[in-house]
Amino acid sequence: MKHALAILAMAAVAATTVQAAPLDLPLACRMGETCVVQNWPDYDTGAAWRDPGCGPLSYNGHDGIDIRVTAKAYHQGTAVIAPAAGFVLGVRDGEPDSAFARDPKSVSGKECGNGVRLHLDDGRAVQLCHLRRGSIAVRKDQRVEAGQKLGVIGLSGQSSFPHVHIALEEAGDRIDPLTGDRLAARVCSTTAPLKPGAHWSPAARTALGYRGAAVLDHGFSDRPPIGDAEPDTALFPASAQGDALLFWARAT
Repeated sequence: MKHALAILAMAAVAATTVQAAPLDLPLACRMGETCVVQNWPDYDTGAAWRDPGCGPLSYNGHDGIDIRVTAKAYHQGTAVIAPAAGFVLGVRDGEPDSAFARDPKSVSGKECGNGVRLHLDDGRAVQLCHLRRGSIAVRKDQRVEAGQKLGVIGLSGQSSFPHVHIALEEAGDRIDPLTGDRLAARVCSTTAPLKPGAHWSPAARTALGYRGAAVLDHGFSDRPPIGDAEPDTALFPASAQGDALLFWARAT
């Protein structure tokens, strides 16, 4: 009987083991059309920074992936969604948008801005940052499913352009969201940039394939865009009454 109980106990433990679920993109956008990766994890362990292809698309100490959207997608309110099923560990809402551009000191200690932290069913933790003030659609301890809306992309916290930052943790270690490896083991490559790991869904792996700088947004206007911190200004159309016709472009 003791052996039978031991076997049953082992079976119960095996039954509760959850296999890592593939992650989907945390944004309801079309990569290369309405959104693009602006910053990759920093692959330089020193004071400088390098992206996975040893390029400049990162910054010192960056531990996640920044996916930015076009001015139009920001204006329309692109949804930030759960990349996998789990529970909400915590939320922050109420932080103003564009505060960092006006006063960097105002976001000290709140660099993530309005955000959601998830505990996935497989034990990993995901942090999603820079959502729009007042848009958080979930609460602490709530269960969420993959693809469920968490909020809307914004400019809160340490953010000078509209984007969502996704960071990944496993067993207390910060994980490279791109590869799924520990960030401490990262090494960039000019000949074979690192590829998205198997922890991403097939669609996400295709969307997150490494690329360098690219044009994200462009259009015609009768006035220049003010800047990334006020993306709606890029939506002013050309006017027949304007004094000039300007072509503008925004590149990553």
